[in-house]
Amino acid sequence: MLSTNILHKQDLEGACNKHDVCYNCGHHKDWSQSQCDQKFYQDAKKLCSCKYKLNIFSLGTCYTAAHIFYVMVLTAGNKYYLSKSHEYCFAHQDCLNEFSPNVDIFKR
Repeated sequence: MLSTNILHKQDLEGACNKHDVCYNCGHHKDWSQSQCDQKFYQDAKKLCSCKYKLNIFSLGTCYTAAHIFYVMVLTAGNKYYLSKSHEYCFAHQDCLNEFSPNVDIFKR
């Protein structure tokens, strides 16, 4: 049976959501596209490690999926990063720092 979690999309959703906000508010918060992309890849791998640390096969496929998504944002993300900042970037200043490329996906 085919998994509904193709390319570990569900596993990596938190990293993807954080990356989207980083892109959407990058200009407003002075976060570079490179910072957003690098942190996305780090966060995605961290999510894989946490979920699959005891299953080497699934860990490997999750890391592969993280790399595929990372390459996708590197090659096609510029258009999205360069788009105008969203309104929530201005309205929710206190919340935005949670999405900074300087913040880990898992708080200690």
